[in-house]
Amino acid sequence: MKDSALPKKRIYLFDNLKAILIFLVVFFHIFEIIRYDNLFNKGLYFFVYVFHMPLFIFISGYFYNRKKTFKNIAKYIGIYILFQTLYIIYLKYILEKNGEIDFYNMIFIKPIWIMWYLVSLSVYNFAAFFINIKSKKVVCAILIINIILACLAGYIKCIGKDLSMSRNIVFFPYFLLGYFVRQNYDVLALRESFYRKAKDKSTIAVVVISLIVIAGYILYLYLNIKDLKPEIVFHNKSYASSGSNPIQRLLLYLPAVSMIFLNLLLVPNKEYKLITKVGTNTLYIFLIHGFVKYYLDMHKGIFQDAPNELVKYIVALLLTIIIIGVICILAEFVKNFKNYVRKNNLKKEGVI
Repeated sequence: MKDSALPKKRIYLFDNLKAILIFLVVFFHIFEIIRYDNLFNKGLYFFVYVFHMPLFIFISGYFYNRKKTFKNIAKYIGIYILFQTLYIIYLKYILEKNGEIDFYNMIFIKPIWIMWYLVSLSVYNFAAFFINIKSKKVVCAILIINIILACLAGYIKCIGKDLSMSRNIVFFPYFLLGYFVRQNYDVLALRESFYRKAKDKSTIAVVVISLIVIAGYILYLYLNIKDLKPEIVFHNKSYASSGSNPIQRLLLYLPAVSMIFLNLLLVPNKEYKLITKVGTNTLYIFLIHGFVKYYLDMHKGIFQDAPNELVKYIVALLLTIIIIGVICILAEFVKNFKNYVRKNNLKKEGVI
């Protein structure tokens, strides 16, 4: 099994997509403070959560490089250990939120909040290494088996947050799908077939089906949002703990895949300096914004004192922009400093 070479020319589509997704991640993590204020807030939260992390995982799969599998696994595990430790220190000794930390967090068995993503990426990279991604039959069989396992896993209480086991199973199809798409299809050609005058009929058909699926999901939320628990879209607990069921878990794949397809089709493939720059720094933003979110959880007055919902939305939006902006500036400073040090070392060695 050999990977086809990654695109030599940068595809800004994915930078823009990642920028949009990290904005949604940060905004809706802040939004959690007010998600129960009314049913609209709760419904909006459920709508975004059904696709934003699946799409992130799809992109990770799209750029999976088999040759760098174990190097990337080591990187993800190293970052996980570092930031899990930092979050433990921050929560336990700075914010003094002792209830947030337990023994399994301390020994790295249970990821703290957003740290699950690093554990899952390690698992996905390892699993993808052994898959013949060029064989459509093999990929199709694995996807079907994995989705069946995902639906069955919800019955087993021990498959939950420990080592991110539940999410490892439920979200893996998105990673595999991303890897498969890059190896077998040209995303840019697909977009061109949609935007040219003589539109490809099959692409149009998929767009229509996707819109119908998303409309169906919105209708489902409208009719049921009052009784739904967030764990249904988190996929981090058993059915008994989340109030979900296998049919629900199975059907949630449909709006997630539909939103993945539509975003790949509709998000511009152009360089927008600020947006594209954010898209290149998503890991920094993802890892660091949690420190601010935990602080905000303990100082909710900024939302509780707001006169109405509109002001709360504006506050959440401004905080999101500030958090992303500051972290991006810091990330660019670190990158430039590393490049400066590397160039100086190369000069000393006589390479340049």
